[in-house]
Amino acid sequence: MTAFVTAGFNRTDFAHMTITSKLIFRRSTLSFVNECRKASLPIVVLSGGIHELIEAAFKILQTDDITANFDHVKIISNRFTYPVLSND
Repeated sequence: MTAFVTAGFNRTDFAHMTITSKLIFRRSTLSFVNECRKASLPIVVLSGGIHELIEAAFKILQTDDITANFDHVKIISNRFTYPVLSND
């Protein structure tokens, strides 16, 4: 994971990678997420993938339906640790 950060990638880069990828959700994913929200059922995404990419994918899905709300979705996956940049 540190290789990506050492190479200079940041959170915005991962979001851009996801937006420009050919990621396709299954046809009824958005309906499923919305029905779970209406029924007050939490969704847990447990993945060995990269948190930033998964989070960006859900944001893309949300743009397909601006009424979608993913507050009930919890993502458990690998996260990057980004260096703190100073303004000095």
